[in-house]
Amino acid sequence: MKSRFFPLQLLALASALSLLVAFPSVSGADSCTSVENMDIPALADLMKSMDLSAEVMQNDDAQFVRWTLDRRNAVLRMSPTGKTIILLIWSSGLEATSQQLETWNREQLFGKSYLDKDGDPTLELYVELAGGICEERLRDFFTTCQYAIDLWFTKLSEQSKL
Repeated sequence: MKSRFFPLQLLALASALSLLVAFPSVSGADSCTSVENMDIPALADLMKSMDLSAEVMQNDDAQFVRWTLDRRNAVLRMSPTGKTIILLIWSSGLEATSQQLETWNREQLFGKSYLDKDGDPTLELYVELAGGICEERLRDFFTTCQYAIDLWFTKLSEQSKL
């Protein structure tokens, strides 16, 4: 039995082929340097390659990266498995209530905000590396962090003036 392509089927086939030509690698594997885990020195090197201030530091517990932006210091650390990058920034000079921080958590889709053990408002952002992500996604993470940090300080400053 002969099979015939009807005009609608031809249109669907042509559309599918045009997508293959336009997007030859849907997974992006050809242009993606995959990162599945990372250590602190490699994280600092990546940040420096983006012209970000990154200094490897050591405390009693572990290594971390101090990222200075707009006279504020953020701390980046790795999860124990090396598969999650965690950014923390806090402000001991900024008053915030848990209700204000809960408002942030409800309104924003990235990160979480809370009062740390010293009562300082803290913003935590993270990116998962498990399963591998493109290095470009890591670069986007730092851009998102800069935006989120500016927005977080602005919102808390505005709310504390009320």
